[in-house]
Parts: sequence; C-alpha cells; structure tokens
Amino acid sequence: QLVSLIGRKDKEIERLRKLAKYRSEFLAKLGQVFAGVPDIKVQGDRFIFQSEILFASGRADINESGKKELDKFVNIYKEMSPKLPGDLPLLILVQGHTDTDPVRSKRYKSNWELSSARALEVVRYMIEKGVPSSRVGVAALSEFHPVAKGISPEAKRLNRRIEIKITTL
Repeated sequence: QLVSLIGRKDKEIERLRKLAKYRSEFLAKLGQVFAGVPDIKVQGDRFIFQSEILFASGRADINESGKKELDKFVNIYKEMSPKLPGDLPLLILVQGHTDTDPVRSKRYKSNWELSSARALEVVRYMIEKGVPSSRVGVAALSEFHPVAKGISPEAKRLNRRIEIKITTL
C-alpha cells in the first residue's frame, strides 16, 4: 500500500509541476501583451481586468473595447493550448467581483447576481471565441473578497473586477 501511495503522490507532484510550468509561461505571455495597459494586470497567479475595461456601470454586457482585450487573452490561450499536457485538468476560472455599493437595477437584485452575470458573460465570450467549455468555470464572489480596503472611490474601483485564475480541479 505504501508503494502505491508513494506512486500516486509522485504522479500528483508531476501534475502540479506541469501546471506550474504551463501557468508561469501563460501568465508571462499575458504580462507581455498587456504591459502598459492601465487597469489590466497579472498579479501572482491571477489575471485581473478592472470592470470598467469590460462593462458599463451596473451592466454585464461586454463592451467592444473589452471584447478586444478578451480576444488577446483568448489568442494567448489558443497559442499555448498545444503545449498543455493532455493529462492536465486545466481550468480557467473566471471570478466576478463587485464593490460594496448596493445594486440599483431591476435586472440584478444584488451584487451576487451582478458578479455572477459578469463572470458568466466573460465565460460565454471565451467559449464563443474558441476556448473549450470544459476548460472554463465561473465564480461569483460579490463584494466579499476586496483587494482594497475602505469605501473611497479608488478602493471601490479596484474591487470591481474580473479575475481569471489558471488552476486545476
């Protein structure tokens, strides 16, 4: 049993090494493509779009300039996907985040619904542009995971974002 357990652990370690190598190269390419673009950045294992890049206030439909920026992300994914090991269950997790201001919309009853709708819209767009459905996931995090403390306009702006994480299941 011990030998079997060690074998499984070795396979898991190798899978994680493959993921780390792929993710590192992918994020490095994203960093190069978006260098100097305000409000789009690679931070650790996350790729962050400030909401204003993609959406009008209180809306979840992606604007034309946002689509152009997402196209860059999708194109790098397509370039990198042949390098993806077949046994690596890669997931592009799209997280929707909002600020703490209550939603004032008939369509979205809360920040949960708005963050969900925005993340879903980004995933739909990625799938439409050729990212396999099996490679994407959605998380709605509302206002509960801020990156900036406080209620200043700048803190709220930073907290309204779409984060894309390259991970595995």
